[in-house]
Amino acid sequence: MPNAVRIIRIPGTPTVPLRKLKTFGIHDLFGRANNPASLGTSDDNKTWLAWRGVWGILDGAAYVSDLSANGQKIAVAQSYASDGRIEAQFSAIDAAGDGSAGIILRGQDINNHLIANNAGGGKLRLWKRVNGAAVAIADGPAAVGIIGSGDVLSVEMNGPSIRVYKNGGLAIDVANAPEFAAATLHGPALNAAGTRVTRFDFTAAV
Repeated sequence: MPNAVRIIRIPGTPTVPLRKLKTFGIHDLFGRANNPASLGTSDDNKTWLAWRGVWGILDGAAYVSDLSANGQKIAVAQSYASDGRIEAQFSAIDAAGDGSAGIILRGQDINNHLIANNAGGGKLRLWKRVNGAAVAIADGPAAVGIIGSGDVLSVEMNGPSIRVYKNGGLAIDVANAPEFAAATLHGPALNAAGTRVTRFDFTAAV
């Protein structure tokens, strides 16, 4: 047959196009160009979703550029994992005090997630928000205090076990917090104009 084309198949090679694999975790230093209207995508190409408030980038940090929405300002990204370790570094906490500065973990949606953040009485607190209602799970000791400028807030998740750390020191240890155990959205939470997040890392346990 003239002009026939021979197809040679090499053993072990795929016969269908490869699909892009999911990458677990979230890693972001917020080093992108200033943008008052969007966080864009993380350093590992995860799209940030603003659940409440207008989030942006300013001088290498995440911040809330518009605080007019009622309630805690939340941004999340898809990590494809519910277990692992989150670390968020706050380069500044608003001088007036940011009682909502912290981490959203295992988020399903704006009304259903876990929260580790600054709370009343100068303590860290682990919360759960179920159908919009926030319920305290446990408080850290007053001696540990709340996160401030330059501090790192960390959360370890292993099934129902949740541990919260301030600068590497254990603040809260809860053995049984099973809510949203399969949820894989995580991110920062703020509620003051001067608060800045300079690093958000979630290393998945996969």
